[in-house]
Amino acid sequence: MTIQRWVSALLRLGLLGISLLAFVAVPVVGAQDNATQTAKKAGEETKDAAKSTGKAAKDAGKATKNAVESALPSDAPKDATGQCVDGSYTTAATRTGACSGHGGVKRFASARCTDGTVSFAKSAKGVCAGHGGVKGKL
Repeated sequence: MTIQRWVSALLRLGLLGISLLAFVAVPVVGAQDNATQTAKKAGEETKDAAKSTGKAAKDAGKATKNAVESALPSDAPKDATGQCVDGSYTTAATRTGACSGHGGVKRFASARCTDGTVSFAKSAKGVCAGHGGVKGKL
């Protein structure tokens, strides 16, 4: 064989090797891109789930806080609609003038439930839940 044929054969072999390497490497690169995208999507879904869980916990905490802060103490009369600043209770139908002479109103019911109880909820959500619904606002 002449030198030209050797060079030509080596060049062909080199080109064949490069072509083979490119053919094998392309699917690997594509698989890496696919794996990266899948991992990124899974991370975003986990982040979204964590945000939702955090929001639900925050909402539950607010509802509990509102319920505890707005309820009258257990020693309050059954028909009390509010508590005055001096610690006494009122059975007034409306807030206006309810604790005149007692330092003003500290807490007042927001609604009367259909079963006759009153609700001291700070928001409309869940008012009279478990008491047959709202009969009227106070």
